[in-house]
Amino acid sequence: MITVLDIGGRYGVHRSWKHFRLPIRYILCEADQEETQRLRGQQVDESLDGVEIEVLDAVVAGVGAEEILHVYASGDLSSLYELAPGVSYRYGQQRKVNEIVVKTTSLDELSRERSIEPHFLSIDAQGATLRILEGGRHVLEGALAIRCELEFFPMYVKAPLAHESMEYLSQAGYSMTRIEMCGPGFFGISSEMNRFSVSPWDARPSSCDAIFVNSRLVRGLLGKPAQNAFQLIYLISFLIHNGCGYLGIEYLSELSQKSTLDTVLGVVGPSDSQIFLSLVEAYLLIPRRNVNADFEGALVIRELLGERAGLITRLDNAVQSKIDAIYQTWTP
Repeated sequence: MITVLDIGGRYGVHRSWKHFRLPIRYILCEADQEETQRLRGQQVDESLDGVEIEVLDAVVAGVGAEEILHVYASGDLSSLYELAPGVSYRYGQQRKVNEIVVKTTSLDELSRERSIEPHFLSIDAQGATLRILEGGRHVLEGALAIRCELEFFPMYVKAPLAHESMEYLSQAGYSMTRIEMCGPGFFGISSEMNRFSVSPWDARPSSCDAIFVNSRLVRGLLGKPAQNAFQLIYLISFLIHNGCGYLGIEYLSELSQKSTLDTVLGVVGPSDSQIFLSLVEAYLLIPRRNVNADFEGALVIRELLGERAGLITRLDNAVQSKIDAIYQTWTP
């Protein structure tokens, strides 16, 4: 089964994995023990059909050590780093409510000790992204893609900034495929208005969620598509669900030229094949704009899917609504 490791999963399964429909093992790590207990007790969300959820007591950082977790009144700001007073107009006066001594572990140590080999990583660790990546050299070699939060100015004292994480992932063979606003997931960068700002676009860039694909690994997988079809199908699905359909279909196009579609889909079975093909078709039928205004989605579907085109069952309403929201909220 495909494994997703979510580090800093305060609010549960990330929205990008909701309504995914293909079976996944989803592992949550959260530093705040109160939140960990809440996550274990929460009711199952119907949007998580097909998701096998585990919640771990683990504080992931660069190395194993005793450290201070700075807990703030707004729990989602809690971090191994302390907020820098006055640096952030929005959060600079946030009240610290507790300091907790925690035992940290590295990403690679967690992987070895818990027998976790994640295919996808989600990191929302309030300034600690680079430290987590640096402690996960082995994990990074085998992961297909990473979603992580990056900060553009030093909101946390001595916390690494976005360009440092970007450089590290580039050196590890990863390519950035998307930048989006934290929270809603719209394309772009989150910003911090001051009292003179006209709008969020007249404000200092503050942070983003960035999606990186392990290009080095994927090149190898595409070289032997029949043997690696399972991972490739999940990667393409992940990209479509995360606003990177452009790259997912590039991979599918290359994959379809090297192996028969029946061979590729045979590894996931008829039910999951139907989900995957419906997702691909739904993405290709979205109206294009700008330079792709004349894009003929139906024609591309026939080119990629052959005799299967026209026989695909429509996505269920929840998944269709999610795809529509990702790709059709942008306005020029």
